[in-house]
Amino acid sequence: MDNAPSHNDKQQAEYSVVVDIRQLSDAPAKISATAQERAALAKRFDIIAIEELSATIGYRHDDAAVIATGRLSADIVQQCVVSLEPFSTNITHDFSIVFQPAETVSDLPEQETESGDDSFEIDSDDCDVMIYADGRFDIGEAVAQTLALELDPFPRGPNAEDVAKAHGLVTEVPKDNPFAMLEQLKPKG
Repeated sequence: MDNAPSHNDKQQAEYSVVVDIRQLSDAPAKISATAQERAALAKRFDIIAIEELSATIGYRHDDAAVIATGRLSADIVQQCVVSLEPFSTNITHDFSIVFQPAETVSDLPEQETESGDDSFEIDSDDCDVMIYADGRFDIGEAVAQTLALELDPFPRGPNAEDVAKAHGLVTEVPKDNPFAMLEQLKPKG
């Protein structure tokens, strides 16, 4: 693997680690993003910082496809949606991504809906398939996309509950009665 530029026509990937399938080995590979790449990804994901981003990845061939399985590890800094304070968290996630050659992938099915929009349905198994061309794929971009999916869209820092209570944003609900909250919403009188 090398840190060659991405072959994405629309824009250059912030974190690009291009893999040539002819040079894959059986030994797991470790990749890590540089400070510049992490800063660019943090900007893309609209978070304060990515202090560390690495992945250990093993590859295996399945006919023309390559299956990459590994573990992503990231130390990130996000802003709490309640207190607005920055806080650090670690994300560790196991992943499996199938890289399918473009020439073996048929076009996505198109269906005409009543509204006139073209649409199609995919199931969860379709979400971890990425397309490659010319015998090369970008595992760096795949790791970046995996991280993006693991980010909490509404991150709550360690002081979120205290700040919410101090501003009257939290109502205590007895845990033994799931309908207690509904009772509080009922009009009085």
